[in-house]
Amino acid sequence: MEHAASLPASPSVAPALPEAVSPADELMAHVPDLRRWALTRCGDFHLAEDVAHEAALTALVRIDQLKDPMRLRPWMFTIARRRLADSRRRSRFESPLVGEPPACVEATDRGEAAAVKVAAMLARLPEFLSAPVVKHYLEGKPLRVVARELDSSINSIKSRLYRARRIMRARELL
Repeated sequence: MEHAASLPASPSVAPALPEAVSPADELMAHVPDLRRWALTRCGDFHLAEDVAHEAALTALVRIDQLKDPMRLRPWMFTIARRRLADSRRRSRFESPLVGEPPACVEATDRGEAAAVKVAAMLARLPEFLSAPVVKHYLEGKPLRVVARELDSSINSIKSRLYRARRIMRARELL
């Protein structure tokens, strides 16, 4: 017992209290991660930034609905995932703005230029995607006939047409 009493007393250090972090600061700390996540999902920096900021704003407005503060990050990612889905849903119904063709392009040249453009895009598509496009849109065959000719289901052909249109639309905008 004497031995314990002879040890020098350790200085009492009060544990540092965490500084009060505002909810806005805590939410904004996750925005770069949300932006990176959204960018990997959509490939568009501006859309990813919008999604991240909308998620942060929604989380800030509804912070009182968060039951467990330790679940803030997953909650914000859930909000971002839903915002991205909403954005994609809305964009399906919006038609992209297309500028007028140059005045020097004649009406017949427009059709030929479009045909050349479509042919080039179809050439870059894999065969399993380009074949349904050619048969359905260019040859005018109904889906069930295309499905029979390609030995696939109608739903598979619809899916391939959707994927081909999405790829062609994305390449046209780039």
